[in-house]
Amino acid sequence: MTSVSLKNISKSYGTGKKQLEVIKNLDLEIFSKEFLVLVGPSGCGKSTLLRMIAGLEDIKEGKIFIGKQEVNNIEPRDRNIAMVFQNYALYPHMNVSNNIGFGLRARKTPKIEIEKKVKEAGEMLGISGLMNRRPSELSGGQRQRVAMGRAIVREPNVFLFDEPLSNLDAKLRGNMRAVIKKLHSQLDTTMIYVTHDQVEAMTLADRIVIMDEGNIQQVGTPMELYDTPINKFVASFIGSPEMNFIICNDGKTLGIRPEDIYLLKDYDDKKNHRKIMVSIEVIEPLGPETLITVIYDNTKIVAKISGTKKFSPGDEIQLVLDMNKAHFFEVNGERT
Repeated sequence: MTSVSLKNISKSYGTGKKQLEVIKNLDLEIFSKEFLVLVGPSGCGKSTLLRMIAGLEDIKEGKIFIGKQEVNNIEPRDRNIAMVFQNYALYPHMNVSNNIGFGLRARKTPKIEIEKKVKEAGEMLGISGLMNRRPSELSGGQRQRVAMGRAIVREPNVFLFDEPLSNLDAKLRGNMRAVIKKLHSQLDTTMIYVTHDQVEAMTLADRIVIMDEGNIQQVGTPMELYDTPINKFVASFIGSPEMNFIICNDGKTLGIRPEDIYLLKDYDDKKNHRKIMVSIEVIEPLGPETLITVIYDNTKIVAKISGTKKFSPGDEIQLVLDMNKAHFFEVNGERT
């Protein structure tokens, strides 16, 4: 199995005063068989980093190793990686079977072996009945499965995914997350996945790398990042709805997640809490729970309340912050 090592990687565009550094002296170890997710806001450098691993972007400084081999000067086709793009990159004039097997035919793979691998990939991805259709006859989710099938048959050491679900609607994204998760379990190989969607990151990853402005902010398991964010940026990026922030009198920031805010009557622990009187601004019923946006000391706060409650905008209610779950951040954003 194959690991990936990035050692002191830098990348910039332009020259002189107009030079823009997009990756800054980055170090990262991606373990063999790991599902690693790169996540961050648009422009943070995550897709550029993935393309550098694939060999589609030059490296200004540093070294990239796939397994024990340095690949800085190795062509993409010779790195034994497979990349799945968000736009599928399917050939419109070919049916599903020919799209999946295209790379193998280009390598002069024997016909019998191509047929065997295409059949296995189709069964693995649940598209065996679509082999004679063209891309125009497929849904977005089906097209993405075909793109993944084309990657699978190559039997690469490393799979690279560049925001593969961004063009799909919410329901299809949920279905495809399950497909990709199952695929990783079946193939038992290294996968590196780029997304701006923290829900995808939390549900798919063994570890998550949070990036901002070309730097790694934190690396850890989904729950490590959720429970112990290293700074305010990470805390705000992981979790949906995102963490609430309240400025304290000493200049520090109190962070509290929506699910750690309760109605006074629903809160049992009387030892370590903070009561606040708030005014309701927005109510969002979600079935088993209700999101309420409130105003406290000129700050908007979102609380996730269990069940359906009869509130109206403008109502004043008392909420309780569970201080056992609170986070505190210094003025510079670092966690205390």
